Amino acid sequence: MSSWLVYWVLMLDKMVIAAFLTGVVFFGIALLWVLIEEEVTRLVKRMLIFGCLAFAVGVFMPTTKQACVIYLLPKVSNNEQVQQIPDKLLTIMNKKLDEWVEDVRGKK
Repeated sequence: MSSWLVYWVLMLDKMVIAAFLTGVVFFGIALLWVLIEEEVTRLVKRMLIFGCLAFAVGVFMPTTKQACVIYLLPKVSNNEQVQQIPDKLLTIMNKKLDEWVEDVRGKK
């Protein structure tokens, strides 16, 4: 991953907030325009469309944590070294458990 991509992934939270607020502001301005002027112009239609699109982007854009999980989870789960860890850990725990059982039996 390049440093530029890391930067943009870290900025996702701010971009989500900016897109959400932009959508709300454009939608609000268009709504006020219609209430004051009582007519729907071409500009108002464009503002409504842009506001709805920006709002949708703000809602559906992943946060930084979600983007990291989306990127890293498949890499970790498909890594052979990571998959071998539970097997090794289970082997070590079984040996240690056997030692503890023998110690308890020997003390009785």
